[in-house]
Amino acid sequence: MEEVFKTGLLILLIFITFAYLFYFLTRPKERYIVVDSILTPAELKFYRALKEVSEDLVIFAKVRVADILNVDSKKAKGNYLKYFNRIAKKHVDFLLCEPETLRPIMAIELDDRSHEREDRIKRDRFLDRAFEMAGLPLVRVKVSSKYEGRELKRLIENAK
Repeated sequence: MEEVFKTGLLILLIFITFAYLFYFLTRPKERYIVVDSILTPAELKFYRALKEVSEDLVIFAKVRVADILNVDSKKAKGNYLKYFNRIAKKHVDFLLCEPETLRPIMAIELDDRSHEREDRIKRDRFLDRAFEMAGLPLVRVKVSSKYEGRELKRLIENAK
């Protein structure tokens, strides 16, 4: 009887080992893939129009707000993390910077219909106030099938 038990246990261990190896050898190794573009089709269309009129400015796309604005720790009065966390996971669609220093000139939000949702309206109001407090223009542009070069150039000139 003891021999049957040992044989059964050995068969069970062999089965578990093979099941374990099969599982780990056949599962996908990578769970990430590269996107076709970091921009949506609407953002890409706007980027191309912006690139034509931005002259010597450097255009960055999808920039985290916390990389543009800093929390004034003196004014935060011990609440630095509270204010930092409010901007840490937000981004703007485009940031225009001076070419030599990469000092931000203006941020641009491309507003589609999602900006009509209540949660986005709150987010947009918060960002508008934050950028205004920091003294950096945040310009909102409605998504369009076509962008006028003169109008985009005017927006840039007004921000400088």
